[in-house]
Amino acid sequence: MSHQLTVTERATHQWPHSALLRDLTPGERAAIPLPAHIDSDAMLGVVPLDDGAVMVVVGHVVTPPGPTCGDDLVLDRRTRSVRLGGRDVELSFQEFELLAHLRAAPHRVFTRTELLDQVWPGHRANPRAEGTRTVDVHMHRLRRKLPAVAAHLVTVRRVGYAYRPTT
Repeated sequence: MSHQLTVTERATHQWPHSALLRDLTPGERAAIPLPAHIDSDAMLGVVPLDDGAVMVVVGHVVTPPGPTCGDDLVLDRRTRSVRLGGRDVELSFQEFELLAHLRAAPHRVFTRTELLDQVWPGHRANPRAEGTRTVDVHMHRLRRKLPAVAAHLVTVRRVGYAYRPTT
């Protein structure tokens, strides 16, 4: 459900094009009157309408639940937390990113090079980059830290890795 809120002509002229919240200054955000039942943190952006009104895009960014694999693994991108069997598991930044990337595309086989490019952006610009062996080391660490998930982190020999949940 969208909400259309009329704002002053001055405010309407401030946004000649659609704007994401991150593109608005604090003063511009404050100029948008929100109903009391809408938290300002839920505002995602504004879209000017032809009649001088502004449509305020309100919502919450929600990470869709990942596929279940019977291991009680919960990955929360918003809080960057991982729970397995009801207990918190501490992962490094890259371990978390690798696991989240694999779980986002179950059954898809990623080559080591694809994983480096997608999970370690900018690795090619680093002259000390270790290459595809980095992916192997991080997969080993994930399997060690998440033993109940290890069977779902599948090595595809001479190709790369996949996340294969049980169905």
